[in-house]
Amino acid sequence: MIEPQPGPIAKKKTVKHEPKTQAERAAESRARLIEAAEKIFARDGFQAAKLEEIASEAGYTRGAFYANFESKEELFIALIGHETERRMAIARHFASNLTSVPSSRTARYQALRAGYLRSMIHRTWNVLFIEFKLFVLRHPELKSKVTEMQTKAFATMAETLEQVFASSNSKPPVSPLAAGMALGALANTLGIDLIIGDALSQKEMEKILNVFYDALTGNSVQRGG
Repeated sequence: MIEPQPGPIAKKKTVKHEPKTQAERAAESRARLIEAAEKIFARDGFQAAKLEEIASEAGYTRGAFYANFESKEELFIALIGHETERRMAIARHFASNLTSVPSSRTARYQALRAGYLRSMIHRTWNVLFIEFKLFVLRHPELKSKVTEMQTKAFATMAETLEQVFASSNSKPPVSPLAAGMALGALANTLGIDLIIGDALSQKEMEKILNVFYDALTGNSVQRGG
């Protein structure tokens, strides 16, 4: 009997990874520092947060921090800007799909309201947005740096709500910008109160926001809890 001869051993293909460019490494470093800053700023507040702790949380040294940001103030503005851009992207995507949702006006409106609640009820960011407002008030010399970011964010918010109103045939009693700012302010404040104490439950907070949302959007659709 002739023994079958073993075939040639297949060689494993070595996948070569191209080394990251300097720009890619810099972007990765900034992203990690911004992620670490979210945790430290939310925990300690802007004033008490230490650069060394932020750098350490990101896996870097203080020197690496200064290679990416000039100051703690610049990092805080970058953090808020990053989250603002993320929310604007979600809002634009959401608004662009409004007319393509194959559902009744009532179902579409309720989905929009639920999306608002999901985006607004976030403990970490409820704290950070309040912290940011206090930061700007205490550092008026930096106001010009955040004006452009806020202007873009407000424009996107107003444009998105205009599409929401048109899609759900709503008749808002105030401008889209005023409605968006009021909704955000209420969600942030109630979110903080929910963290501090238990006077309200999460469910009660959501009901309040539902009522407020309906009132500011001028919608008469039956509330779904």
